[in-house]
Amino acid sequence: MEKIGQYNIIQKLQELNDNLSFWSTEKNDGQTIEVLTIAKNPNYDRLIDRLILNEIRPLLNKDISGFQKIVETGFDTENQVYFIAYENFGGQPLNEIYEYANILSLKEIAKGLDELKKDNRQTYIISPKYISANTNGTAKVRFIGLFEFFKFENLLETEYLSPNVAEWLNDTKKPRPNFQDDIYSLVKTFEQYVQNTYNSENNVIDEILRKSLCVKRTERFSKYHE
Repeated sequence: MEKIGQYNIIQKLQELNDNLSFWSTEKNDGQTIEVLTIAKNPNYDRLIDRLILNEIRPLLNKDISGFQKIVETGFDTENQVYFIAYENFGGQPLNEIYEYANILSLKEIAKGLDELKKDNRQTYIISPKYISANTNGTAKVRFIGLFEFFKFENLLETEYLSPNVAEWLNDTKKPRPNFQDDIYSLVKTFEQYVQNTYNSENNVIDEILRKSLCVKRTERFSKYHE
């Protein structure tokens, strides 16, 4: 595969599994764009169609704090892949460059989650592997709107999911994840940074960690700005 839609492939950034790959590409005008491809597969085509229609296209070209902007979606008939194109900001997975984690990134992602919740949108893929960070200390959540598909493909980093979401993965009759589970995953992702940076006697920080990471969802924060 040398081209995806209008995008010329430069290199593969990540191969998430046999069905999903993440690419660095270039448009004819020289602009660098990152593209996720999802191989067409009858086992999940209807799911992808629904997620693109309801979760991804409504966010096209929207600036959301702490999230990588979506610039296009489409289907490449030659390669038989769905594709989602994102702005490029020169990032790498946070788990590879965790030293660039910082409190500003945590706050920006929390701000974006709050913006999305006000639009009645919640449940995102939040873990070090799927957050991109650059050397300027900017971090953005990747693959917005694809939580349900990553669940289907067993690609979620379960150690960053709240206990009730981990239970829900095995029994979807239990209550669905909500924004309190996003808070859990976000704080869990940055927990090591916070513990290494702030004095263990800082009662405010300790309380934020404790309340964000409560096992019982009802005991966690009920608002992003609490």
